[in-house]
Amino acid sequence: MVTTISKAQFKPKALAWLRQVEHDQLELIITDHDRPVARIIPYVAADPLTALHQSWGARVAEGAVRYDAAQATAPLPATAWGDLG
Repeated sequence: MVTTISKAQFKPKALAWLRQVEHDQLELIITDHDRPVARIIPYVAADPLTALHQSWGARVAEGAVRYDAAQATAPLPATAWGDLG
């Protein structure tokens, strides 16, 4: 459900409207002369793993990170093991 109110209705009771959005988990559309100008939606915390995937996906897309599957799965050379080899 979406509630629509004018800026004049929103302004004097802004905190009450924000608490209602938080409590009811419903969005609020604010209008100016019957024209929508803002939408307030409840905050939903992103899953940390999803956020990480999105961040890395964007970095790969912009070329900041390169991924070569063959290189990533190739065995390490003996010299990489140092004293453990």
